[in-house]
Amino acid sequence: MKKHVALPVLALAACVIFCSTALAASLDIRSPDPTQPYYFRLESDQSRPIRILSDHVYLDCQQHWVSGDGSSGVGIEVNGVTDVTITNCHVSHWLWGILIRRSPNANVRANVLVFNSTGVAFEDQSTNIHLTENVLSDNSFYGLEIRTSPGPIRLVRNAFAFNGPGPRLQRDPRCHFIILSPGLITKPLEKYGNTFEPPLPGE
Repeated sequence: MKKHVALPVLALAACVIFCSTALAASLDIRSPDPTQPYYFRLESDQSRPIRILSDHVYLDCQQHWVSGDGSSGVGIEVNGVTDVTITNCHVSHWLWGILIRRSPNANVRANVLVFNSTGVAFEDQSTNIHLTENVLSDNSFYGLEIRTSPGPIRLVRNAFAFNGPGPRLQRDPRCHFIILSPGLITKPLEKYGNTFEPPLPGE
């Protein structure tokens, strides 16, 4: 009888230790003074997620990789903050490469997002978003996903290539980006200077 009681207790303890370790594994970026701009430069490749937890953060990955295991998680997460820039990051093998949620005035510039499920996603009232000069390629669901964001969203000089499921040369151009709640966009979705392979109809 004691063995039957001890095993669940040991399992629970193992879960607590594992969960604590997993939570501690992320690289959390907090500004010492959230009212002032904070520049954070990544000095090495990362195999753990990055979370931006303060306003006015400028993250420069300096061409380093942020790599997952392909089965879970978010590479770079921005949640509930404002005025964040993410630049020069190479992000691969996450469910979401970059996820921006409830975070207005975000600037995603000059990043490479490859082999994720979704390259970049904007969700939950993220407004005034700029996606500029990024490469979004070979993401297995979508290059860009826009969900419950009223805009404006500006897509400028990005390269979308071979996003979506299936054989690479047969992928559906509609998987480059998708708007999952078009009725909630009250301000313009602006896009110019982008390239699409395979091409979007009318581009």
